[in-house]
This record gives sequence, structure tokens and C-alpha cells, in this order.
Amino acid sequence: MRIVFTFLFLFLTWGAMAQRYWIGTVPGVWNNTLNWSTTSGGPGGASVPGVADLVIFDGAGGSNGNCNLNIAPNVAGITINGYTGTIDLLGFNLTTTGTNTFTTGTVANTGAAASLILNTIVTTTFNGTLFNANVSGSTGRLFFNGSTFNGSVNVSKTDGSNDASSGNNIFNNTTTITNLGAGYVLLGNGNRDQFNGLTTFNNNGSDRFHFAYNHAGQTTTFTGNLILNTNKSGGTDAWSFFIAEGANTNVLFGGNVTINCAGTLQSNHRILQGNGSTATYTGTLSVNITNTNSSTSISLGTNGTSTYNGNIIVSNSGGTSGVFFNTTASASSVLAATRTISIGGG
Repeated sequence: MRIVFTFLFLFLTWGAMAQRYWIGTVPGVWNNTLNWSTTSGGPGGASVPGVADLVIFDGAGGSNGNCNLNIAPNVAGITINGYTGTIDLLGFNLTTTGTNTFTTGTVANTGAAASLILNTIVTTTFNGTLFNANVSGSTGRLFFNGSTFNGSVNVSKTDGSNDASSGNNIFNNTTTITNLGAGYVLLGNGNRDQFNGLTTFNNNGSDRFHFAYNHAGQTTTFTGNLILNTNKSGGTDAWSFFIAEGANTNVLFGGNVTINCAGTLQSNHRILQGNGSTATYTGTLSVNITNTNSSTSISLGTNGTSTYNGNIIVSNSGGTSGVFFNTTASASSVLAATRTISIGGG
């Protein structure tokens, strides 16, 4: 009986969801029924989209006029695919609670501080939309497949599925990506990413976090500082971060790299695992281990070449297995002249 009621509830929920298509061919405001239709390229006059409505920008019939927010909408999902105009927040937050697909067009904010806010337990995919506005919040599943972000990004994944993103993203501002779920986050699967501001990756879920993954002949770049934080919340997976996995896969750290490994669960890190892979450290590499699991290890170079052009500072106060360099015969490393390795706290 419970199954029947659950099915009925879901049916009624989805059945109540309406679609609203932007049909403006010239710039217009969000809060105007003339700019919305119930069908793609159809007549205006539909109600302005609200909490039960999926919003679609598809450019049908030339409906590529800029959409200017004059309220702070809360909608049940956003799809931008085929639209070539600009959605300008103009100082109003745009909140979405459903499935989101961002493929074309631009999301901007030329007003006071405001964001595109994700507040959903389902899927958000960034496929190519240009973001000149901040993006924040949480989403069940999370895919970065080729968008450019000129505003800040601060998003969390919460779902238990494994999410492999294909890369080709450019992050030009402060970026924070957090895994809170029971499945992995994977960035740069097949294509490199570029991070041009302070970047923080947090692994606080029960699985792992991959980046610079298996993109042969390409280099994922970080021009600013990178911070990796681990404090896993559960699960049995022994790993936390995988970095530059795959043959001829490269990563360049242009600023300082800080690895903070905390918690009580085994949380191994591995950097470089592939013939011909490289990791280049321009600034200081700091490894701070307070994790208390005796099996936790940090492996800096398993298969490939690591170049350290800055100092290396290691602290292991938690009692873990330790930090290891060149863990196989096929790994090598170079420490630049006058640079030092400092070891403390264990």
C-alpha cells in the first residue's frame, strides 16, 4: 500500500509541474505574462513561472531577447538550450529546485550582489552556458561539461551516484566544489579544465574526488592557490583524492597547494598515476595531516614525473601512515635548487 501511495504522490507532483517557455524576441522583464508561453514558440499570456514551473529558454522562433529579472524567482528547474540571449539577474537571486541544464546563452548579473542558487536534490549540468554571475548552492548530481564561469562558483554535490564530468570548463573567479554525497565527483574526464582563481575542493562525503582525470596530452591548470580539504563523513572507501590519473595526463599548479587531511576515516590521496603523467608545483606545497587513521597515506607521485619549484612543508600530527614520494620505480621527482623539504608533527 505504501508503494501505491508513493507512486500516486510522485505522479501528482510531476503532473502538477507546468512548463513555461520564454518567448521574448526583444529584451523584456521576467515578471510579465506577455513573455511566457505554455508551448515552445507559442503565444504569450501564460502565468509568470513560479515554484511549480519548469522554465525553458530554447530560442524557438527567434525568442532570444534578453530576459531581465525584476523579481527574485523560485522555479522548479531551468533549461537553457538553443537560446542565445542573456538572462540578467539585475541584483535578484534566481533559485531553482529541480533539474537544470545550462547549454547555451549567458547568465549575467549587472545589478547588486545576487546569484543563481541551486537548491535541488536532482541533477544540474553545465554544458556550455556562459556565466557572468555567481553560482551557489547544492544539487543532487553535478556535471561540469564545458561552461565558462566569470563569477564565483560555490556548489555542493549531495547524491550517491558517481558523476563524471567531461571537462573543458574555465573558472575565472573563486571556485569551491564540495562532495557531500556517497558517490564520487570527477572533473576533467577526457578534457582539461582551467582554474584561474582561488580554488577549494572539499571531500566531506563518503566517497572520493577526482580531478585532472585521464585527458592525455592536455594539462589542467591552476593559476591561483589550490586547497584540498578532507574530512570524510562515513562509508568504507579508503580514498579521498585522485589527481592526474591516466597516461600523459598533466596538471600545473601555478600557486601554492595546500592539502588538509582531517577526520578519523581512512582518506588516502594519490597524485599521478599514468605513464608520462606530470605534476608541476610552482609555489609551496603544504601537507597538513591531522587524520587519525593509521592506514591513511598521501602518495605524491605513483607513476609519472613531479617537479617541485617551491618548498615542501609536511606535518603529520594525526598518526597516519605518512606522506610518500615516488611510490613506484616508474615515478620520479625533481626539487628545484635552493628549495627545501620541512617535516614536522610526526
